[in-house]
Amino acid sequence: LSPSQAMQYMELIPKEMQPVAGTDGAYYRRRQLLRQLPLYDQDPSQCRGLAEGELKLMEEFVKKYKAEALGVGEVALPGQGGGGKEEGKPQDTSIAAGQPTNGALEPAPAAGHYRCESCKQAVPGDCPVVYADRAGYSRQWHPACFVCCQCSEPLVDLIYFWSSGAAWCGRHYCESLRPRCAG
Repeated sequence: LSPSQAMQYMELIPKEMQPVAGTDGAYYRRRQLLRQLPLYDQDPSQCRGLAEGELKLMEEFVKKYKAEALGVGEVALPGQGGGGKEEGKPQDTSIAAGQPTNGALEPAPAAGHYRCESCKQAVPGDCPVVYADRAGYSRQWHPACFVCCQCSEPLVDLIYFWSSGAAWCGRHYCESLRPRCAG
């Protein structure tokens, strides 16, 4: 993105959520990082009271979700996502990927005819969007629409977990697979 497109991207995020140093938006970002990406969901050593066997299971769980679900959104103009695609990350190749929700088969959008995956509104060709490589590059979101499918909160730092055809925050993705411990 050019500097002007990066500025445009920031302007598409609600003012109170823009992570500019020293603002309410920066404080909001820090709170959301702790909420959406709890340390104990990523680092088994942060969990209290795990037995050796549980520690190994937790390490395997973290390794698996990093390989299969974790991703970081990419900001690009519509139709230009995937330029720096990481090799080896599986993309959503399910039948639903790239299909409209009414089930009709539809070819990839023609140049200049892009829609937000969340709100279904048209996206102008000069408006930055977010791509999630695990979702496939036929899908894009307005910056404010790239939210967790469970809590509807914006995905902090564009970090997402792709599962069941949707983007999740780390907290809700992990909770969907394993019960959260009380400690």
